[in-house]
Amino acid sequence: KAGGKEVSPTHSGAVHLFSVAINGKDVSLIKVSEGCSSAAWIQELRFSPDGSLLAVCSHDKHMYVYAIPSLSAEELKSCLLKPKFDFNKHSSAVLHIDFSSDGLYFQTNCQAGELLFGNAETGRQETSATKLANYNNNPENEEDSEQGYWITQTCKLGWSVQGIFGSN
Repeated sequence: KAGGKEVSPTHSGAVHLFSVAINGKDVSLIKVSEGCSSAAWIQELRFSPDGSLLAVCSHDKHMYVYAIPSLSAEELKSCLLKPKFDFNKHSSAVLHIDFSSDGLYFQTNCQAGELLFGNAETGRQETSATKLANYNNNPENEEDSEQGYWITQTCKLGWSVQGIFGSN
């Protein structure tokens, strides 16, 4: 959910984008867009921190990222027809995605146990561990922090969850 927009994944690879209208106690959903480049099961959907991007994790080994316009109803109708980029570096179904707090990077996990990083603007894989080292240290007070961090930790594999599975 971001900026009055909701999304719903499907087993067929389609994504439906809804506008949420709240009038007192009444809530209504209006479908504003439908689409996706995947023909496989959609595992996870996530908006970037500012709501301008929608990441779609698919069982076809791709993560499709769509630019979500903020105002124009006409742009919203077609926003899911063509992805901004297609991150296709995983060797198995993409299961989870997290964005950095500044919206510059993302981290993903796949069914094969890979942890990959990428640039959220270009979709290019980020292979420099030192470039992203500071993102793995969540600050105690996130509002006062000037360093980046992962806004969520849905990825089951990652530096911040290292060791939680024990040694067996």
